[in-house]
Amino acid sequence: MIFAGLGMKLALAAGGVALIVAAFFYVQSLRANLRTLEETNLRMESVITAQKEQNEVLTSSLATIRKLNEDIQSRFRTSEREVSSMKAQFEAANGKMRDLQAIALKKPELIEQKINQGTIYALRCNEIVTGAPLILGDDENNVCPELIKSRRPTE
Repeated sequence: MIFAGLGMKLALAAGGVALIVAAFFYVQSLRANLRTLEETNLRMESVITAQKEQNEVLTSSLATIRKLNEDIQSRFRTSEREVSSMKAQFEAANGKMRDLQAIALKKPELIEQKINQGTIYALRCNEIVTGAPLILGDDENNVCPELIKSRRPTE
């Protein structure tokens, strides 16, 4: 009977040791999982930080694009007004288009003078666009008045 009690004690002790060993391995497994999750969390945080930086860049780019778009729209409206103004110059007082061929046949010297003067003004516009300073008489240039106005120093 003494051995029976001893066997029971050994069995309980072996079971306790097994339980402690199992608990040890379980805790080790939990620690390994925790380390893996912490590493994953660090990677995720770096990805989130990178995405926030990209979002800031995109937001800034979007604001720049909107500003450029507004500028382009403004320039487009200005050019539409200029085109309307130019069309109006070619219309006679009665609202019909001028017949330049008929005028050229009646007054070839006048048309030649206008074309030559327009060519001189257009060449001067090219000079101004490429950086030439404004000179006296540029105010008479009706080919690129907006360019001349934009190059004139503000007072």
